[in-house]
Amino acid sequence: MTRLPCRPLAALFTCCFLAACSEPPAIVIDDAGSQEDGGSNAGDAGSGSPFAVIASGALDFGPGDCGGLAAASKTLTLSNQGSGALTWTAAVSGEAFTLDAASGTVAAGAQATLTITPPAISGSAAAGSLHTGTLTVSTNDEAHASVSVPLKVTASGGTLTLSPSTATFGIIPVGTAAPTVDLTLTNTGNAAVSVVVAAPADAQFGVSWTGAPSATSVAPGASLSGLKASFTPTGIAPGDTSAAVQVTGALCGGAAPSLRLTGRGASGVVALPTDVSFGAGGLVPCGTQANALSFTITNSGNAPFSWTGQLARGLASPFTVTPQSGTVPANGGQATLTLTTTAIPATAPTSLDFFGDVFTVSTDVPGDSPHAVTLHQTAQGAVLSFSPGTVDFGGVPVNTTASAPFSLVNTGTGDAHVAFSLTNAKFSATPAGPTLVAAGQSLSATATFAPGLSVTQASDTATPTVSSGDVLCAPLPSALTLSGIGTNGSVSYSPVALDFGKVNCGSTAAPKNVVFTNSGNQDYTVSASLGLDGGSPFTFAMNPASGLVAAQGGTLTVTVTPKAIPQTTPTTDNLFGDTLSVSSTVAGDSPHLIPLRQTAQGSIFSVSTGSIAFGTVVVGQTGGFQYSVTNSGNAAGTLKFQPTNAVFTMPSALVVAGGTSSSPTAQFAPTAAQPYSDTATVSAPSTVLCQPLPLTSMSLSGTGTTASLVAVSASSLTFGANGLVDCGTTAAAKTVAVTSSAASSMSLAYTLAGGAASPYTVSGPATVAAGATVTVTVTPKAIPSTSSVAPDAFADTLTIAATNATVNETHTVALHETAQGAILSFNPTSLAFTAHPAQSQSKSFVVSNAGNLSAAYTLTVGGTNANNFSVTPTSGTASAGGGATETATFSPPLAQGLGSRSASVALSTSAVRCAPLPSALGLSGTAN
Repeated sequence: MTRLPCRPLAALFTCCFLAACSEPPAIVIDDAGSQEDGGSNAGDAGSGSPFAVIASGALDFGPGDCGGLAAASKTLTLSNQGSGALTWTAAVSGEAFTLDAASGTVAAGAQATLTITPPAISGSAAAGSLHTGTLTVSTNDEAHASVSVPLKVTASGGTLTLSPSTATFGIIPVGTAAPTVDLTLTNTGNAAVSVVVAAPADAQFGVSWTGAPSATSVAPGASLSGLKASFTPTGIAPGDTSAAVQVTGALCGGAAPSLRLTGRGASGVVALPTDVSFGAGGLVPCGTQANALSFTITNSGNAPFSWTGQLARGLASPFTVTPQSGTVPANGGQATLTLTTTAIPATAPTSLDFFGDVFTVSTDVPGDSPHAVTLHQTAQGAVLSFSPGTVDFGGVPVNTTASAPFSLVNTGTGDAHVAFSLTNAKFSATPAGPTLVAAGQSLSATATFAPGLSVTQASDTATPTVSSGDVLCAPLPSALTLSGIGTNGSVSYSPVALDFGKVNCGSTAAPKNVVFTNSGNQDYTVSASLGLDGGSPFTFAMNPASGLVAAQGGTLTVTVTPKAIPQTTPTTDNLFGDTLSVSSTVAGDSPHLIPLRQTAQGSIFSVSTGSIAFGTVVVGQTGGFQYSVTNSGNAAGTLKFQPTNAVFTMPSALVVAGGTSSSPTAQFAPTAAQPYSDTATVSAPSTVLCQPLPLTSMSLSGTGTTASLVAVSASSLTFGANGLVDCGTTAAAKTVAVTSSAASSMSLAYTLAGGAASPYTVSGPATVAAGATVTVTVTPKAIPSTSSVAPDAFADTLTIAATNATVNETHTVALHETAQGAILSFNPTSLAFTAHPAQSQSKSFVVSNAGNLSAAYTLTVGGTNANNFSVTPTSGTASAGGGATETATFSPPLAQGLGSRSASVALSTSAVRCAPLPSALGLSGTAN
């Protein structure tokens, strides 16, 4: 083999592999691990000289992950095939390759290993880029001092590009899904990476792709399949958010791209008042007309909306509203509505908001519930009546004065300044006036009778007058009738009436006394009887029992002892009253009628429902259910509702005044997504009850859910005026809105708890589309002419079930309706009298009203002997849940002689009634 002159060590790397060198080389690079000249290196080197062989060529470290750890290290073997010691040094140049050692000595026939570690590749490096260096090894081989070994490592990883980098949706109606934006995420690197696109921070935006939400591998040169951005605005504020691309694997060329998403919702925002009051705080004097008023509907949103309005009372409403529909521009636009009312009649009911209404505004704003504007208007004025309507002083000794109390009651809404006008100087009334009788209050007055020296029958009337400027909502009552007779020291008694007041049910009032005095000069005896005889709620005893009242100041005491008031009884005014009739042996002395007044006192509760179903409520939120509690008694009482499960809360001390209703709210606040049920105990601590509690427990149920997809605009509907509907009429229908935020259409089903017997019908669509709102109409049936007036006797519960493949929700709406009208009766239903011809006997009776609406009535005496009987007064008003006391008198004419008489008293009224008029009150009398 011919040797080539390859002295320079740099050339030796090449030439020693092509042909034999002309001189023995000092360093041989041997990729095969053997000498190229085919002979012994030691022989060639000569005695005592080193001969170096590097057993490798160029070093390629392969791929290195961008932004990751360095590629694996590699080694070079340096052999000394000479006869002398080989000393060496090594260094690297170019990029940051490193060596484990920089120098050393290799004995003859031995070898050394050099370890080279490549540099870590920066995450910003381009995929496929080369990172190179050079290893230079120098030895003590003088002829060939050094050799260079090329080093390289290749950047490896994915490089991601996103197009477009921003998904711009523009302005989209609230609740409407915008068209999706297609996105392309491409890997332009030289290695596959696994990617996940994170959900945007703003939930209005979304990102989806084929395979979501799992990680997806993207090969070099490939793109992520089906990547789309979406936007469904929930409000009108601008949305600007981002979605990060999360990468598993090496990434070259810098960080992963981030997707920016922008868009804005468009919607109107409705604002209007909830109450409008006419007159002064809702009060308009009878006989006047309130000024027209206006209010505005304001749109603070960024899109116009249309609206329509409707009066709840329709054509029967005292109001007109103009306009009743229109459009409100965006960004602070307004619509002004003008409300005009009719005049309040000079004679008008004064119940709260009797002349009011509700104007409901509905808009086309997505998800917007109807807005109820309550129009308040109540007739203002006084409504006056006497209690009692007559005062009979009986016999009063000459030169003495007798007195008796009476009241002037103002059941109206306006004050009155009252004075009394009398013509007979023997009678007077105090206070003389004008005296204020405030709205809803009574004036306690006193009538006096001073017969002077006269012993003849005297009578007068106390006619009420009111001051100029006072407004009345009903005619002034008939004058108070006063009568009495002067006696020459014969029969007198005090007091002229016994009022035992209101007595708790189940208890007994203390006895009271009437003392008869004889200031005359002759003894007389008395006898007494009770108008209801054995059925009377009283007993009496006389002391002395003989009935003797001695002359010259002798006295006799009649002790009237009440019987126990039953534990269960109505609280009708004076239901446990009677009349004590006392007759004397004094010639010409008529029987003395002493009214005995007594009323049962306590609470009579009714509750509108015995069970409450809250339906579905989102965990962390609170659902409410309003029910009603009515106390038809005449004393305040306390009800306690006590659930056992803390997710349900109810009033623990609900105080309801007599004759009023309260609308408490039960609440359900689930803590987990599961069904709940409970039983709340119902009790009435420290309360006098005149009827047993209608229920002692109430069942509660509800279901907690992580998210409610259906919203119902109202949890309860109250029909008529404040829940009251006249018997024989039909209340206007009402609606609730059902709004779905589900992703797909839902089926709707409606159930009334009363079934076919329910006092309502319901109609509505069978489905609600995703994101849509539908209207459900509840229509009351007619209230029968003869009906119970118990609170919420015509109530029911509407259940709305909304279902699809993944959702099953129920929502309940309480329906409240109470029949309104008077229920009149006579108590007692017949009266029997005994009197001498040309004399008279009187007895009292009550026109009772078990209904919930006051009734003005007229009494007419008829029959064969109608001229023997009379009633006073012939007209009156029976208050709701109460009554009015009347007096019937039997006066047989002398010309008709002795014998039996009969007649009847018929009652007529124009008031709304919930029961037929009572049969005529029977009157029978015996002239003896």
